[in-house]
Amino acid sequence: MPEKPPFEPPQPPVQVAEMARMYPATHAHMLKRSDYVSNVYAIQNLLEIGDPGWNCEPKDVKLAYQVIGSNLESWVVDYALADLGKDWETLRARFPRMVRKYCAETLAGAFLYKTILTKIFQQSFWYLDGHSNEDQRDDQGFAPKLQYLYERFFQTNPKAAVVWKRATHRLAKATRPGQARDLDFGKYNQQRQEDAIQTWADELLASETFGLLLISRLTRKDLAQRRDDLLLIFQKAVAAMERCEAFLGGHIELRSLSKLNETYQPGTENMVHHFCHGTTSQGSTLEGRRILLVTQPTVIYHHHNVAPGPNHQSTATIISKASVVLEKKDQDAGSSEDDHDMDISGLAGAEIRRRKNTDRDDFAPLPDNEWAGVNLL
Repeated sequence: MPEKPPFEPPQPPVQVAEMARMYPATHAHMLKRSDYVSNVYAIQNLLEIGDPGWNCEPKDVKLAYQVIGSNLESWVVDYALADLGKDWETLRARFPRMVRKYCAETLAGAFLYKTILTKIFQQSFWYLDGHSNEDQRDDQGFAPKLQYLYERFFQTNPKAAVVWKRATHRLAKATRPGQARDLDFGKYNQQRQEDAIQTWADELLASETFGLLLISRLTRKDLAQRRDDLLLIFQKAVAAMERCEAFLGGHIELRSLSKLNETYQPGTENMVHHFCHGTTSQGSTLEGRRILLVTQPTVIYHHHNVAPGPNHQSTATIISKASVVLEKKDQDAGSSEDDHDMDISGLAGAEIRRRKNTDRDDFAPLPDNEWAGVNLL
């Protein structure tokens, strides 16, 4: 039986002075327990300043972003043409049958998503005026420069950068009691946002390219309603941006055609096929088809819910998956005259809508379950 080692009494703790002598470099960064706790609380308080009124979860952001899509799709169905006709034959010929059938709606939706993401999400400081005490004129270059500064901050320290951006938006957008002590600046920027939205809507409706996709013969009442509905889409987009940037916080990543696979892979986390290709269950039959068009990109937020502590892990939330239009099958090659509807672009808006709805009813029970467009609300 082995002998027990001789009993050794516990050694007294090493004194701070002895630690300083043994590890001079390490000791220079050591803190007393009380100082460490004070620092932790200081950081926590700094991060939580103004938090009341800004609480948000990723699921809330997803819902806010989905509202954009539902309003946008309804607008496209109400005010866009269906087929584009022979003038767009080169483009149409590459799309599958149901996408050709509703090509104008598909492109109008893609146009709207691109406008929203470019103007609102990619340049999130767009609403700031760039004024100074000496110059009260709007500085159109201020927002891009601030965005560039944020991106440099993000390269330097991502976690600190997203906290800085979230705090900047909260300070500039506080409009409710509890969000800030003084709400004047937030209300001023809120009015600037509303003015910008009206300008964007008017510019988009006046665009020659976008106009080619829309029903042209509308009554004055329809024209006013079309503008109001478009304003609502932009308002919902701004609300979703605020949820992402000021409430949740984080770094946005958009994955468009250049960042997605060249071919469609069903079941991936960052894309779904366009509804004109049919139901979700048909995804396997679309596998391997080349992606022709991304009608809306993947929207991801990284580095949100930043918190102190060594065990914190940055999280990523997919706000929206990309919607992709795929190339038609080889056996579907060639475009026949039967693919074309009669040119209805010169008809009154109400008649075009009636025919589009009737057409949808005719196509709804197709044996391959392809869904012809979006239901009118």
